Amino acid sequence: MNHLTNVLFKRPDFSALRKAGFTMTDMHFHCLYSDTYTRVDKIVRRAAFLGINLALTDHNCINGVTEAYNNRLKVNIIPGIEVSCIEGHHILIYFSTYDELYDFYHKHINGRQGRNPYSNTNIKTIELLGACNRYSCLTAAAHPFAPGYYGIEKNVNRGFISHELFNRLDAIEVISGGNLRHFNIKALGLVESEGKSFVGGSDGHSLHQLGDVVICTKAITTLGILSEIRARRNLVIGKESILPLKLLSMSKIASKHFRYLEPTIESKYSNLYKKSLKYYEGRLREKLP
Repeated sequence: MNHLTNVLFKRPDFSALRKAGFTMTDMHFHCLYSDTYTRVDKIVRRAAFLGINLALTDHNCINGVTEAYNNRLKVNIIPGIEVSCIEGHHILIYFSTYDELYDFYHKHINGRQGRNPYSNTNIKTIELLGACNRYSCLTAAAHPFAPGYYGIEKNVNRGFISHELFNRLDAIEVISGGNLRHFNIKALGLVESEGKSFVGGSDGHSLHQLGDVVICTKAITTLGILSEIRARRNLVIGKESILPLKLLSMSKIASKHFRYLEPTIESKYSNLYKKSLKYYEGRLREKLP
């Protein structure tokens, strides 16, 4: 398969995609239980209006999935979570049933959050992926080239985790609506070079971002959708959020994180900044005569 033909940087035409027999799913969205304020009922109503499935992937919690899962509008909710590893990057994990997600969360995530519950856990990537092996879940690198520490590929380059550990991930988020096109193009290149499965999502924190990026499959059920992703039979269609929506989302995210500014800085200094200094010192030595 040529992934370049299965990833399209354009606004999804939901009507045309439905006529072609596709099911559409936004695989990355946040609600008020994470680092935004958007209510679950409004998100579900918006998804029903658009006629799409939805993966609620809040940071280190599953409250949004719990509230939305058996909604009266019959919107198919893909049980998911976005875990912030101690190395800084984010990993999306999708389950075929809510019960599996619930079991995973309470055995491996709950109680491991830091003082900023949206940003920090004490879970190492190797431990997280080891726990995932016990479930029939699908793991994906969220926005792998995101700025800072949020993208896993930069942390591979920094030596925070090995490339072998990265290879244990099932998929790569190839279009993240909250990211810049430059970084998404690099993610597409990573899909091509690694031959991995691929997902996409709006990474929305504001209601009108929902559906900006979707995956398209011929499958209808959650299990079928995840199976199509594994087999690389899905499409990813979408575009990054326009600047005003990005700024709105950033303001919501910042206001949620601001109350935890001190513990966030402390945690990142202890776990990340010190390691980064060693990395950049090494890079500098390589360039000096």
